[in-house]
Formats: sequence, C-alpha cells, structure tokens
Amino acid sequence: MMIRNKTIWAVLLLATACHGNKPVLSPEPESTVTLRLGASMESFSSKSALDEEGYLTWQTGDKIAVLLDDGSVVSLSLESGEGTPSATFSGEIPAGRSFTGKAAYPWWDGAWSSSAGELVLTLPESIAWPGDSYVPAVMKATASGTSLSFTHVGAIMQFTVKGIPASVAAFRFSTSESAVMGRNDFTYTFTPLAGNRVFHVPVAAGPLPSYTISLLDASGGELLSKTKSKTTSVSRCDYRKLTPLAVEVADKFRLLYYNALNGMERDSANNYDNFVAWVNSWEPDVLVLCEAGDLNVIASRWGHAHTAKVSKDAYPIVITSSSPLTVNQTLTTDLVHGAIHVSVAGYDIVGLHLRPTLDDDSSGSLSADEYAKYGDLRKTDLEYIVAQTLDNPSYAATTNWIVCGDFNAYSPLEKNAVSPYGGKPAYTYSEPIASVCYEVYPIIADKLKDVVYCFNGQTYRPSMYHGRSRLDYIFASENVYAKVGAADVILGGFPGNYKNTDENPSDHMPLYMDLITYKYKILDGITRLEDWEEDNFFNEIIL
Repeated sequence: MMIRNKTIWAVLLLATACHGNKPVLSPEPESTVTLRLGASMESFSSKSALDEEGYLTWQTGDKIAVLLDDGSVVSLSLESGEGTPSATFSGEIPAGRSFTGKAAYPWWDGAWSSSAGELVLTLPESIAWPGDSYVPAVMKATASGTSLSFTHVGAIMQFTVKGIPASVAAFRFSTSESAVMGRNDFTYTFTPLAGNRVFHVPVAAGPLPSYTISLLDASGGELLSKTKSKTTSVSRCDYRKLTPLAVEVADKFRLLYYNALNGMERDSANNYDNFVAWVNSWEPDVLVLCEAGDLNVIASRWGHAHTAKVSKDAYPIVITSSSPLTVNQTLTTDLVHGAIHVSVAGYDIVGLHLRPTLDDDSSGSLSADEYAKYGDLRKTDLEYIVAQTLDNPSYAATTNWIVCGDFNAYSPLEKNAVSPYGGKPAYTYSEPIASVCYEVYPIIADKLKDVVYCFNGQTYRPSMYHGRSRLDYIFASENVYAKVGAADVILGGFPGNYKNTDENPSDHMPLYMDLITYKYKILDGITRLEDWEEDNFFNEIIL
C-alpha cells in the first residue's frame, strides 16, 4: 500500500509589523513578520492522520516546520483548510529573516534541526498516544519557484495489538542504525487501560535492521517483547500493515501470604474447613504462612503436596506449594521466630517473621529505652536475614527474589498516612524515642520493591484487622515486580474486613500477588500485505 505524494503550492506573504511610539528608555520589542504559505494537495482522498488506505489530508492542529536563512527552524500552524486538499499555514518569524524554501511535516518541538542547510529530524524519545503528537507520516518539501513539493522520506509500519493488559502503559519499537527517523527506538505512552490499539511507527527508507516490539508497564519494565531478526528492505512511501497480534497470558503465578494467628486457632474447632475453603477459592501456587502451627499437615486439602517449615518457637513459618520446592536455608540463629528460604517455580522465596515490640499498640506502656531496644533487635534480625539471602555471595546469580512475612515494622513512608478505616491516622512509632523502628523497612526496601504499596499507586494499605497499621509486606526484585499483574491486601469473605474487634480469624489480613507472563499470538484470517515476509515472523515467543 503506497501513500500518495502531495504537491503543495506556497505563497509567501510578508507583512511588516507596525510599531507605535515608545518611551525613550523602553526596550524595543523584536520585530516580526507573518509568513503565510498556501498549500494544496494533489488528491482530495488523503488524510494527515493515516486512514486504512494510508492517505493524508490536513487536520486541525497540523503544523509544518520551515527552515530560515539563519539555520533556525520555526513552525507554521494550520490556518484554514481542515479536511481538504488545500490549506493555509501561517506563523510569525523574526523580521530580517527569510524562508529558504525548505519545509517538513509534521512538527515536534525541538525535533527538527538544520545541518548544512537541510532539515534533519530526530523523533522525540516518546510521545503520548493518542494525542496531538500522533505520528502519521514524515515529509519534506523543497521550493521550486513559488511551489513546495512535499515527498515522503520514509515508510510507516502499522502494528495492531489486541487484548493489551491493563498494566501496560507503553508500546516500544526498537531497532538500530537510527532507522526510526534519527533514533534507535520510539515509544508511545498512554494511560494504562485494557483494550486494543493500532500503532504507527515511521521508519527510514532502505534496509530495516532486525527490530523488537515491546509492551512496558508504568515503570518502564518490559512485560512482553518479540523480535523479528531478519533485515528487510523498506521502500519510500510504504505503508506496511503487519500481521495483527493479540496478547495472551502464557503463565500466572499466584503467591498468597497470611499470618494465621496461632495456627488458625479460631477455625480449629471447625476442622479448619472455612480456612481450607478460603485458600482453595484463591487457588494459590504458593502459600506462605506465619504463626502457622501445624497447618502444613493439611496442605493437601488445598492441593499442595509440597511443604517446608521452620520451627524456632511456637510460631513457625510454613510454605506450601503445588509445585516441587527446594529448601535452601532455614534461618534460626539469634532470630526469635526464624526465616526460611526456598526455591519454587523459578523464584527464590524468603518467608520471615521478625520479633515483635512487646507493646505494639501505641498504648505507651513501654519506656523509650525499651522501644529503642526492640526496634534495634528487629533491625539486627533483618540485616542477618538479608546477609544470608540477598547479599549472600552463594546466591549472587539469583535474580528472582520474593521476600514476604510479618515484619512487625512500620514504613517510614507512612508516618502521616490516613487509614481507610474511618479515616483515622495510622499507628506510628512515637518519635523520637523509637526512631530506630523506622530503620527496619529501608534495609529491604532499598533492595526490593514494596509490591502492594508500589502497585497500588503508593497508597496506604493496612494489614492489621483494626485497619490502622501495616506490618505485613511482600517485596520483590525489579524483574519480578515487572510481572506483577495484581497485588493487594485481601478484605472480605473469610478473613473479614477491617474491624475493631477480634471477630476476624486472625489479627492480620492476608496479602496476595499475581505474577503474569504474557505472549503474543498471531491472529489468523487477517489480511496482510503480500510483499511483507511474515511467514516466520513471531514464530517464537520471547518472554
């Protein structure tokens, strides 16, 4: 499919600006003249925002770049002629400057520059989609007498992607040799919203190197990518509609965490039936339990045949899994409750339970020295666990870290947080007497992402039944966090909601995290260009 060339006839109307008398000491404003170009297109059936046929017509908001005789580049805006083949562009240029007869379309601030008297385009790194900076085509014009003949200087590639997940916030096209109009990559950014989109990428004519198309999350993490390795020759004016793609879930991994309060003692009289039914309803791949008691012995009731346990005291930590797991370490040295490190499904998971403060309800019965003492001990606990896992040279090659549990520590980022429970302020450690308590969180947060907090827009999500403190966390390495499709504190159902009484089965609320791996799927039965070698395109999934 070819984009039609356009011929634009230009008329330069220069009108000297009028200046009135001015006070002697006032600086004279810079004089300007109006540059107005009359432009007509060769065909009426064209469109400046690409239609399915690849034609162009002038649209509201269009601007062209014009080169002046001093090497500067200014823009002229569409004055009239929207939706027609004939239009007028106008704008102010400095008096004394003249138009060189060279122009280009479309306009981006700072993207067009002059080199040896020629207009040179370097696309912005990214633009919003959709928006005023939509990239339809790249054209240049050189004056011949009073006319400007615009010709295309590249080609356009169209990617139709269906089923884009809600976590995706950008589409990136990357290649080499500055093939994307002066860049090696080009990104469309947009507000995350599940759905279908059509992306147009302008590329330079000539050999197009291998390229990769990727979907990114809001933090720039790559959720999905696919590479076409073959170099392809692209002709000027080509409008390539590539094989449409759909995004599918290739794999989902769910981690469920819960401090079960003394082995789920509040459901023991019911043979744990409510607890088991609740776990089954969530279908976790891995379940991490603090204060687990002997719940590992009933893991088969929720379909988990593989278990691991560390018992330092009456509050053991249990990890159960539907897939085989390997116990790497059980940590007990100088720890009150202990920690456990397992490998399962390609992830290294650390479950921990740091020592509590004996008076963690802010009633103030402990002295300042006692608050500081327990805060310092908790800090020492976590430093030891991190040294044995994340910072352990034996695991230097390990990248897929997940650390979760009851940290018995507040985040310093939430000192002034307001609880979603009745709008009451969150419980905080009394400052300055217990400032050491806030030194626990950064030990892990400086290394891993606070999943629930970050994924939910850095909003406060209490994890205690009274809804006024957060002691439970899931942390993950950057590459793991890039796969997060959902994460939150679980409210409702068996665990209950934030309450002021002990009606809930535990004094803690559970947390969950879904890690999703996506793949591209070719949509069959969709027309594609005969000259585009797509037979082996996207024949392998790259996760």
